[in-house]
Amino acid sequence: MLASSKKFRSSILVLLAGLACVFALTAVAKGGGGGLWLSGGQDKHNNRNASTESKISAENAADLGIKWAFTTTGDVTANPAVDGNNVYVPDWGGKLYSIDRESGLENWSTDIEDYTFLPAASEACHGLHQRYTVTR
Repeated sequence: MLASSKKFRSSILVLLAGLACVFALTAVAKGGGGGLWLSGGQDKHNNRNASTESKISAENAADLGIKWAFTTTGDVTANPAVDGNNVYVPDWGGKLYSIDRESGLENWSTDIEDYTFLPAASEACHGLHQRYTVTR
């Protein structure tokens, strides 16, 4: 019974993720993408290029400041996904967060383990005192 319940939840998650992708791709197709970063790295090529950015430049970069800060359960090493109103980011504590991009306040958070059935990295590595960061 437990296995079929997990399968059902996994099927629903896949369906919802697929619908979210369809809506996101539709929005990008209609609006040309604009300042949206609907996946980490900005697009499927991970180019990290904000071609429509006009407010930030080499000339004013030194004048920039922190707009808001957000505390997570674990370290964050992933690139966030950003839509019109929210920033979405996972952490190594096993949480996925939705953060209001204007205020920096949490909209919601969820345990990733509830969807993957895998323990958070911090639990899986409990007792280890080494930290690794993978970069390109």
